[in-house]
Amino acid sequence: MYVALARRHVLFLALLAVATVLRVVAVLGYPGTLWFPDSNSYLGVAIRPQPYPVRPQGYAFFLRALEPLHSFAAVVIVQHVLMLAAAVAMYVLLRRRFRVRRWAATLATVPVLLDAYQIQLEHQLLSDTLFEALLIGAVVAVLWRPRPGWVLCAVAGLALGAAVLTRSVGLPLVAVFAVYLLIRRVGWKAAGAGALACGVPLAGYALWFHATWGVYGFSNSAGIFMFGRTAAFANCATIQPPAHERYLCPEEAPHLRPSSPTFIWKATPGLSNRPNYRSFNPRTNAVAGDFAWRAIRAQPMDYLRVVNRDFGRTFEWTREPYPTAYAVRMYTFPTHVKPRLPHVSVPGGTTLGDARAYAGDAGATPLVQPYARFLRMYQRHVWLPGTLFGMLMAAALSGMVLLWRRLGGTALLPWGTALILVAVPPFTASFDYRYLLPAVPLICLALTISVVESLRMPPRRRPAITPATETAPLSEPQEKGLATRD
Repeated sequence: MYVALARRHVLFLALLAVATVLRVVAVLGYPGTLWFPDSNSYLGVAIRPQPYPVRPQGYAFFLRALEPLHSFAAVVIVQHVLMLAAAVAMYVLLRRRFRVRRWAATLATVPVLLDAYQIQLEHQLLSDTLFEALLIGAVVAVLWRPRPGWVLCAVAGLALGAAVLTRSVGLPLVAVFAVYLLIRRVGWKAAGAGALACGVPLAGYALWFHATWGVYGFSNSAGIFMFGRTAAFANCATIQPPAHERYLCPEEAPHLRPSSPTFIWKATPGLSNRPNYRSFNPRTNAVAGDFAWRAIRAQPMDYLRVVNRDFGRTFEWTREPYPTAYAVRMYTFPTHVKPRLPHVSVPGGTTLGDARAYAGDAGATPLVQPYARFLRMYQRHVWLPGTLFGMLMAAALSGMVLLWRRLGGTALLPWGTALILVAVPPFTASFDYRYLLPAVPLICLALTISVVESLRMPPRRRPAITPATETAPLSEPQEKGLATRD
């Protein structure tokens, strides 16, 4: 039985085996985890649970759940396994629900299984891998049946709620899922189950956040990041902000200002999180947000220009050093790693102290040859350029246009989800290359589904036309009436 099953899916199993080997090489080449600046806060909240003001901390709960393993390597392995499982879920969905050919279903999983940047991101102590896996799980659950029942909707809602608490860009996706379920007419029971499963964790986190900060929400940073977005062009002579907001006016000329995400981490009074993360407080967030909206209203074309410039970076062939060369280097397998972590302040402790409390060591990541050298070479050649991503996105949209009578068909959900993931950051914060990766598997799903559904679309039926020379046979009463008149 199992041998026959393996033979039927030998192509996908071979691809899955290659992807597994690549991840084993990553674990051997970089034992432990790769560190990113955001890793400090996630680890700190995992050790000392508290509503962190800069970003929601769903990933910190994930780290806390794995704390009994006392190993950063174990965290990384779990993240690698999550993405392998997500690829399996995509393949099974395409084969079971949409009857996609084996080679086409396998091809749809290639980017998530083989992309070197995807593998490197899985190896970091970052929320992106968990966020991506949760989104794929939510999409697969909703698409598992033509009209999902309350159990599938509840599973999808729970995964979506967890995704929102993992990364704030997931919040607009709640509307995308709600619209899709409305179009599918799943019924009040299923829709209510999904809403309840999604809403309960979000409400619980908002109450927890309110207990510390006095406001209901998931962070104190939305207005501050929006300020960073507008700082790229803001001209206070045009905006004319009130006196209590003038300290936010950028001093440099627009062409000398740093990128938007870099700007808010400067030593700007009231905005820098160094040395006190509590500078991300409700009042500063509200003032910064108010300044940002004044800038957008006063300079709408400048705002659209910077948004368009960042959105265009999504589809470039090469990766330029944006927002900084340092940030781009953080997304590649390093040529060397620091022997120990820097002594960086985090809420109530230090990264070094938290690493020792979590894993029993200083969190250093050694570099082991020849595995690390192979991964760096592999990453130079095997990845999905933004131009190809744009072509896949356009091809999926073309297939959905053919299904316009069905509002784009089933592909509407993964395509709309991917669009939000790549479009929202340029509007609200800034472009970042790692924001693209969660959208790639969703676009692959959307493209495969749209092609299959458009090819299987039944031809339009025309009403049958009866030739004028042919007449329908008369019934017996009609014949008698005709005879009587004659």
